[in-house]
Amino acid sequence: MKNEIWKPVLDYEERYEVSDQGRVRSIPRPGRGSSYRILKPGRQRIYHCVSLFKTKDKSSAKTKKVHLLVLEAFTGIRRVKGMEAGHRNGIATDNRLENLYWTDRIQNEKDKIKHGTFICGEKSCKAKLKEHEVLTIHRKAHAGEDPEVLAKQYGIHPGTVGAIKSERTWRHLWK
Repeated sequence: MKNEIWKPVLDYEERYEVSDQGRVRSIPRPGRGSSYRILKPGRQRIYHCVSLFKTKDKSSAKTKKVHLLVLEAFTGIRRVKGMEAGHRNGIATDNRLENLYWTDRIQNEKDKIKHGTFICGEKSCKAKLKEHEVLTIHRKAHAGEDPEVLAKQYGIHPGTVGAIKSERTWRHLWK
């Protein structure tokens, strides 16, 4: 890539570099040839990750998220508790520096909602109900149907019926 800028990966300065385009490469070492090798990223959930080694020992491998490597190398700021890497365009695999920024959990969640990448409701792998079922439970509970009967009918806990009725859960449906 033209004009790609490379910086050392923090804590791995002698072995790896990361670019402003979100690529990671190994630095040439004696006995390994004289050319840089671009690492092929794997996936950890929705993020690109690479395995980095401090020594030749395979047990020294650490899996690192590429977007964090880019931000740490180019901003000079190490991630601390409470900091998250945000993706301006909402695409978790777009690790170009221009797409990344440090943020906090609250802003990152707001950005996910704005981008349509926030996982809630029936999109969640933990969901037992479909949205139309939740709306039906809500309507029936407000009409006075017994929560125990509704819970048994839908295979959920009676407390979940109460949470749906009072709109404490599935909040995105009540906006």
